[in-house]
Amino acid sequence: MENNKKQMGFSLIELVVVMVVIAILAVTTIPRILNFQTDARIAVLESALGSIKAINDQVNVMSNLDYVKARQGHSPDSRLQFIDLNRDGIQQEEQGEWSLIWGYLDNTHMSQAISVQGDLVDLLDGRADYYLGFDRDGSGDPAPGQCWVMYRQPDSAGDTPDYKLESSGC
Repeated sequence: MENNKKQMGFSLIELVVVMVVIAILAVTTIPRILNFQTDARIAVLESALGSIKAINDQVNVMSNLDYVKARQGHSPDSRLQFIDLNRDGIQQEEQGEWSLIWGYLDNTHMSQAISVQGDLVDLLDGRADYYLGFDRDGSGDPAPGQCWVMYRQPDSAGDTPDYKLESSGC
């Protein structure tokens, strides 16, 4: 007598082998998936740094085209100036007439100029430094987390701003 029963489904051994293969694949791909988050954070910082440099280049060109006026109460050759877009002599920050230091964007207006959103946090550190980055340690400050972009406004006439990208903690 012949036994013509068809086997239905998987045997226990086949199921275990498939699960082991899937587990091995998962273990080898998890570091890559986690690294995507690091790469994404670094890409956001690089983009933010590019935006900061671009806005400063644009502001500096405008300062050379006579769109800049001295801030209220300061002499025309003062380091404290503002962009006068409508050329009325009155600083209107809500319309993008930001303050300048030596012809470059004052760090107090940087977050308005580049529109900080999402997971990014910013911090003014002292008078000259502006940090933009990710709060990796939960302190509300991007600097300790080592995942930030720093902008330092010029110190004197003829100087240019300093930029730094720190991504070791991303």
